[in-house]
Amino acid sequence: MAGLRVAAYCRVSTDQTDQLHSLAAQQRYFSEYIAAHPEWEDAGIWADEGISGTSTAKRKQFRALMAAAENGEIDLILTKEVSRFARNTVDTLEYTRKLRAWGVGVLFLNDNIDTRAGEGEFRLTIMASVAQEESRKTSERVKWGQRRSMERGVVFGAPAPYGYRLIDGMLTVREDQAEIVRRVYDMFLEEGKGTHVIARQLTENSVPTPKEKRKNWSSTMVLRLLRNEKYCGDLLQKKTCTPDFLTHKKVRNCGQEEQVYLRAHHAPIISRTQFEAVQRELIRRSAGKTRHSARYWCSGKVQCGACGRMLTARRSVRRDGSVHIRWSCRACGRSAIQDDSLRMFIGMALQAAAPHPEHTIRALCAAWRAAEKQEDSRTPSCREEWRRRADILRELLYTAQTVYAQTVRLIIVHPQTVCIYFQGLCQPINIDRRRGSISDT
Repeated sequence: MAGLRVAAYCRVSTDQTDQLHSLAAQQRYFSEYIAAHPEWEDAGIWADEGISGTSTAKRKQFRALMAAAENGEIDLILTKEVSRFARNTVDTLEYTRKLRAWGVGVLFLNDNIDTRAGEGEFRLTIMASVAQEESRKTSERVKWGQRRSMERGVVFGAPAPYGYRLIDGMLTVREDQAEIVRRVYDMFLEEGKGTHVIARQLTENSVPTPKEKRKNWSSTMVLRLLRNEKYCGDLLQKKTCTPDFLTHKKVRNCGQEEQVYLRAHHAPIISRTQFEAVQRELIRRSAGKTRHSARYWCSGKVQCGACGRMLTARRSVRRDGSVHIRWSCRACGRSAIQDDSLRMFIGMALQAAAPHPEHTIRALCAAWRAAEKQEDSRTPSCREEWRRRADILRELLYTAQTVYAQTVRLIIVHPQTVCIYFQGLCQPINIDRRRGSISDT
């Protein structure tokens, strides 16, 4: 006659050396305990290392044990105590009831509870509730200790933010990455570039990303650098919290727990003045409904004449390698224009808005000449050289996108016309799209 097939389950909550020794001791104990009963057959020992008992979701060995029990391979499961089996009352009762339905009992040796007995579930419910309460108190003690450490300036969380090293709970500057952080702040604030453009340029320059497994930068990575208070020397901790000690799921801390903010906590990478200026600029750019990417010279300036939303650019590459850009309204779909046509209309409108361009050219040349003379105290270049420079200025005045970006305030695209508003001018310049000329209306 076949004996009772008995398995054992043991667990430790951390992977520290002393705990692993404890796990090995538990396994040896159960092997000897089962061998001491001749009427039993050893059905195996399942053990989880460094896993909390408050949830069974991550306990692979526990789930494997349950699968073996369901398949009819086990008659009885041994475990030291309820807290080793689970510290969640719901899980404890759920799984012991499943096991009982499969004809499998659970024997908690230290608690002297056998689920095969009549009063077993009643006693188990009490002990499981006690274990859960102990887990809650332990969680509170750990949180209290962490908070005291945070208030003393100990940094929690890993890995260290990009640009820093985290050594013994303290942040020290990592200069190779810190230089990239400074560069990102300058590109955003001084050069007016958006997060998408910054990410693209960093990727093109093969700059390592904050995440080792990711080769390409993203706008989200850039935005995290721009918003992280650590770069001006401050430290904000408890940005996330764990409201439920049973699930251990972290969520964004939106006031559930008090945060810890320490000013001038560590060496800054950028100045406080620059960090605060970047925060104001982020707010300014996000004030509108459209994204400020600065990918194109007129990003955020091309408006749909039908619904008032901003047009977005779609970029495609033709078979011959040329780039084609088309602006369209994703909201209503009633306004669209080719980028080539848009730039041509801007040039026409700019000439109409500046009826005496030669005055501008001469003024620019005069300023250029004065600056050159002041710089090296030599006689200015010959007349032919200045004519050449005037031709360059004349071409730039009507064709350069940098000029367009500085002078154009708003472009409203209608099916028949394009209305272009310039900085300093109240009335728009209207372009008839079909005729390709200035319109009086």
